[in-house]
Amino acid sequence: MEQNTVDTELSDSESFAALFERLTTPLLLLKDSGVASKNFNDWRRADLWFDDESEKRTWTKLSFEQHIWLKMLQQLRQFGCSTELILSVKQQLLVVPDFEAAFKQYEQRFYSELKKLSLSPDEEAKQIESFKSGELFKQLKETAVGQELGAGMSMLRSLLIAALVKHQHAAILVYPDSRVVPWLDEISLIDPEVQKLFKRTHFYLSITEHLMEFLTDPDKERFIAPLQLLSPEELQVLRALRDNTIKTITIQTEKDSKSKKVSKTMFTTKGGVIDSQDQEAIMDILLNKKYKSFEFDRRNGNRFYFESEYRKEL
Repeated sequence: MEQNTVDTELSDSESFAALFERLTTPLLLLKDSGVASKNFNDWRRADLWFDDESEKRTWTKLSFEQHIWLKMLQQLRQFGCSTELILSVKQQLLVVPDFEAAFKQYEQRFYSELKKLSLSPDEEAKQIESFKSGELFKQLKETAVGQELGAGMSMLRSLLIAALVKHQHAAILVYPDSRVVPWLDEISLIDPEVQKLFKRTHFYLSITEHLMEFLTDPDKERFIAPLQLLSPEELQVLRALRDNTIKTITIQTEKDSKSKKVSKTMFTTKGGVIDSQDQEAIMDILLNKKYKSFEFDRRNGNRFYFESEYRKEL
């Protein structure tokens, strides 16, 4: 639970590199994050912003990753957290672990695990020499996993990618002793004992909450396409919900990923609009990619249908 990275299961290094670039490319103005410039400058002077000098010179353009940290920083200030506590959170959340140094610290464990393999003396000596010379590390760096780790996976970046790729609810738990623990929904499924973490006093800062706010804010829509957070078809559903032009909407979701059985739910307008609770349910399915297909009828008679993998207009 104290590791600084989260497994995101990206399919290949090219996909990771493309997503990495989208998350770290300057895109938003400070005003797009809804933070006053005076507050931002105060936080920057207190060293609560990113450390890189080039970032400080170009602070008026924020990457999506920086936007998320700025919103979390704003929340920590609203909670009345001290500068010292926030500095500690920043250190754990934003600092990229030294991949090579961490690998070298694995040396004694590597030798121990090597003994369990029952290799010949010559093969064992060859593996030890490979580790000591750095050849094994070089080989690891060339793999997809090595490229991802070497690209700079801070805790925040790992959680944000997990939220976008795996559609997990991502968050951090901040304890009074300044310890920061990453959180994903799947963690509780892997080890129910981690629920004990919630019984201790802590702040719960949701990364997914900021992601959802970003996606549902009409003023942020111009950034959704460059970031590729939603498909063009998903954007059509989002816009139709905002415009109140939907008459009925039917969503197919998988009941069980193993059996591939699907359930179908229809939402209808009440008094010309989608009920707020229904709209919240639709948005949750849409934004977290929980659907198999969407079909909706507009009040003008047009119908639109698309599937999660195959999309078409009727």
